[in-house]
Amino acid sequence: MIVIFAEKPDMGSKIAAALDAIHLNQGVDITFSQLETNNTLQRKAVAQRSRDLYHKITYQNEECYVIWGVGHLCSLKQAAEYDPAYKNWSKIPVPFIPKGYEIKAEKSSLKLYLNAKDFFQRADLIINATDDDREGELIFHYVYQLSETKTPFKRVILDEQTEKGFQKAFLPQNLIDAKDVRNIAMAGCARANVDALYGWNLTKDFTLKFAPYKTVYPVGRVQTAALNILVEKEREILNFKPQDYFVLNGCFTTKQGESYDGTHESKKFDTKSEAWLIFQKVNGNKGSVASVVTKDSYKDVPLLYDLLTLQGDANSLYGFSASKTQQIVQSLYDKGYSSYPRTDSRYLNNGMEKSIEAALEMLGRVPKYAGLVSGATRKVGGSRFFDSGKVTSHYAIVPTGADILKGKGMSADEEKIFELIAYSIIRMVYDPAVISKTEICTSVCGENFYTKGQSVKSKGWLAVGKVVMKEKLIPYITKGEAVDGTYRIDVKQTKPPKRYTEKTMLVAMQNAGSRFIKDIQLKKVMKDLEVQGIGRSSSRASVIERIIQVGYVERTKGILKPTALGMHIIDILPVDDIKSVDMTAKMEAKLNGIAKGTYNFDQFMKEVEEQITIWSKQIQAINFLKPSTNTSVKTTKFTCPSCGKSLKEFKWGYGCDGYKDGCRFSISKNIGGRVLRPSEIEDLLKRGETKKLNGFYSTKTKKNYSAKLVLKQENGRYEVKFSFH
Repeated sequence: MIVIFAEKPDMGSKIAAALDAIHLNQGVDITFSQLETNNTLQRKAVAQRSRDLYHKITYQNEECYVIWGVGHLCSLKQAAEYDPAYKNWSKIPVPFIPKGYEIKAEKSSLKLYLNAKDFFQRADLIINATDDDREGELIFHYVYQLSETKTPFKRVILDEQTEKGFQKAFLPQNLIDAKDVRNIAMAGCARANVDALYGWNLTKDFTLKFAPYKTVYPVGRVQTAALNILVEKEREILNFKPQDYFVLNGCFTTKQGESYDGTHESKKFDTKSEAWLIFQKVNGNKGSVASVVTKDSYKDVPLLYDLLTLQGDANSLYGFSASKTQQIVQSLYDKGYSSYPRTDSRYLNNGMEKSIEAALEMLGRVPKYAGLVSGATRKVGGSRFFDSGKVTSHYAIVPTGADILKGKGMSADEEKIFELIAYSIIRMVYDPAVISKTEICTSVCGENFYTKGQSVKSKGWLAVGKVVMKEKLIPYITKGEAVDGTYRIDVKQTKPPKRYTEKTMLVAMQNAGSRFIKDIQLKKVMKDLEVQGIGRSSSRASVIERIIQVGYVERTKGILKPTALGMHIIDILPVDDIKSVDMTAKMEAKLNGIAKGTYNFDQFMKEVEEQITIWSKQIQAINFLKPSTNTSVKTTKFTCPSCGKSLKEFKWGYGCDGYKDGCRFSISKNIGGRVLRPSEIEDLLKRGETKKLNGFYSTKTKKNYSAKLVLKQENGRYEVKFSFH
C-alpha cells in the first residue's frame, strides 16, 4: 500500500483526481477538470473527504491512499509542558535548554494526526507531498517522528498544480529519495528549536526583567534584527538636521518659442552670496547651446518574478502588503493558475520553452491579453530566461497554461496579481526598448547650465503592461543656437532619509548581509554561503506582520515606522548581539548550510545553546537601574513615593536610588506604547495621577486608546495603573 501525505485537504483532493479520480461512494468518479469546475461535485468531494479523511485511488497500478494535514499537525512542546511549574515564567530555569526537544500533536488537529499515524504505520511506501521547503519538510518530519514510523518514504516536487503537472511530478523517476531531503528537514528542525529557545529564554528573561504591567516583550531571531533596521533608520531621521542650500536655474527659450530648464554646473551652493555672484553675471544675458549629446541605450526585458520582486511591484502599484501578495499568489497556485510562489529564482529551467509557449497560447485566447501576445514575433528562448544553473528549489513565478477562462475564476485582487505574472512572460517575446537620452549644455557668459532628459525611441517590451516612464521632454535643438534666458535662485533644504516601505524593507532584509554588515570578512563569508540577509523569501512578509501585530511597528499608507514601544525595546535590550543583523545573518547562513549538508546540525545546536546561555545570563546580570547603554545617569528633583529617596533618570525611565537597600520602585518612560513627557512624569509623582492622555496602543485590539495614569499602592508597593474614569 502506498500513502501520499499532502499538506492540506484541497491539495489531497487535487492529487487524487490528477493521478486517478476521486471515487465517490455512490459510484461516481470525479476527474481533475470536474473537481476544478463542477461546484456540485466539489461539494460532494469535500463532504466525503471530511468524513473519510482519505481518498482511495490506484497509483502506478497499486492501492494508494491520499491523506493530508492542515499545515502543522505537530509542534514543539511549550516550556510548561516539560514542567507545570513553568506556567509561572519566573520558575523557568535560567537558561532553559531541554535535554531533548520534545514534540506533541496539536490538539486542534489530533484527529488528522492519528489518521496519519495509522496510515503511515500500515504503508509500504509513503510519498511526502507537502511544500518542499524547510517548513514543508518539518511538517512531514514531525508527524513521521512522533508516530515512530519506520516505513520508507520519498519526496515529490510540485511546481504546478495542473493535471499534467501533478502527473509528471509523481512519475517514479521524478520522486526524490528520503536521504536527499533529510538535511532540509534538519534545517527546519534547527530553525524551530532556535525560535523556541528564543521564546523560552530571551523573551521570558527580557520580559520579566524589563516589562512592567504584565506586558510581554517578544524577542525573535529575525524579528528583533528587522525591528533594529527600522529603529536605526528612524534615529537617522530624528537626528537629521535640514540645511539650506541654493540652486541657480535658468529657463531657456528657443526661436521657435519652445523652452527648457537648465541647472548651473555647480548644482548647489552652500551660501546665497555664492549663487548671487553668478546670478548677477548671467542675469539679462542670452545663452548659446554649447553642446547637444544624444545617446540611444537599450533597456532589456526584465527578468521574471520571484516572490520578492512580485511583492515589491504589487506594493508599488496597488499598495498590497507583502503578506497579502504572498497570500494571493498562493491562492493562484492553489487554483492551478501560477507556478510555485515561494521562490527566490527569476529564471526557468532549460527545456521549459514549450511550457511557456503553451501559457502564451492560452493568454492569446484571453481578450485582455490577445493583442499583446499577437503583437510580437520573436520566439521563446534564450539564456536570459532559461538557465537551470540559476534555478534554486523552484523556478520563477509564471502562468501554468491552465485556461483561466474555464477555471474557478479569480477575485479582483487575484486578477491584479495574475496580470503582473502574465505580463512578465508576454514581455519575453518582445524586443528590448530603445531609450534616447539627451544632455544639453547651455553657455551664458562662460557659465554652463546642464539639462538632461529622455524619450522612448522604440517601446519594445514597454508596450506591455503597467510601465510608467518618467519622461522629461526636451525640444529639438542644435549646437550653436542662440536662446533667451531668465534666471532665478531657488532655496532648498536637504531632506532626511526616507522611511522604509514594505517593498524597500523586504529588499533591505534580503540585502542585509551586504548592506548592514560592516566586517569585510563576514561579508565575504555571507557571499560565499549564498545567504541573502535575514529571513527567507517565504518568511519575511510574516516577520513584518509580526512586529506590526505586537505593536513594535505601525504601517501607515504603506510606510513602516517603529512605534515608541518599538524604539523603547531596542533602546533597553541590553545585549547588542540579539538585535544584530550580523548575528542573525550568520545564523541564517548556518541554517542554509545544514539544508545543503555543509554544516552539522549537532554542532549548530551546541553553538546556539551556548550563545543563548550567555545572552540569558547577560540579561539577568543587568541591574534594572543600570543603563543598558553608555548613557549618563541624571539626578532628578523627584523623590520615591515608596521610600523617600531620590529618583534618578536613566535612558529607559526613572528608578529609586535606594535599590541597593531593596527598594524596587521605578517608572518606565514608555507605558502602553506611549513615551511619557517630563511634565507627565512630574504630574504622576507629585499629584499621583496625570490628566487623560491620548496615544496608548493595545497590542490585543490593535487600536489606540486614552487613559489616565494613576500611582497606586498595593500590597505595600507603588505601581502605575491605568484609569479610564
